[in-house]
Amino acid sequence: MKTKFYKTGYLVLLSLFVISLAGCIKGDMGPQGEKGDNGANGATGATGAQGPAGNANVSSETFNVSSGDWNSSYSINGSTYYYTLSVALNAPIVTSDIVNSGVVEVFMLSGSSGNWLELPWIYRDFGPTEIYNFSYNTGTVNILDYISDGTEPIAAGGKFKVVAIASSSVVNTTKINWSNYNDIKRTFNLKD
Repeated sequence: MKTKFYKTGYLVLLSLFVISLAGCIKGDMGPQGEKGDNGANGATGATGAQGPAGNANVSSETFNVSSGDWNSSYSINGSTYYYTLSVALNAPIVTSDIVNSGVVEVFMLSGSSGNWLELPWIYRDFGPTEIYNFSYNTGTVNILDYISDGTEPIAAGGKFKVVAIASSSVVNTTKINWSNYNDIKRTFNLKD
């Protein structure tokens, strides 16, 4: 008899509970509760692939020079006029640190071969010698073009590439051919 009473009592309580839930009316939402504690961190993900070699200590910049960009000047030695064409390139990669302890290399794109020629570049073809040279200061690279017999060079357009190299890169890479732009580009992963 006792078992029957417990079963009946249990059923009555369960029925009252279900009826009370059915009779609830949904009201307005209450205020948001306090923020709980953060959960534990998840597992560490897989290591990504190695990125390309960096070149933080070497940078390059390419300049397009048109025939109208050149400035002409001359000097006189006795009765001979020596003409020079020059163009100043705004090169922020040539910093004061580079000027004081680094290296600046300048290359000219050959129109006939497509190769980068290191300056100074000397060209002789059955006559006077034409010379391209450069000088630099912080933020500026000057390209010079002159002919050995003093005649005025013809101003032509072209591409020049300035490469600024920090002193630490020069010391740490003794096996590079510094006069070959393609060697520098390959060694330091430079982008054209």
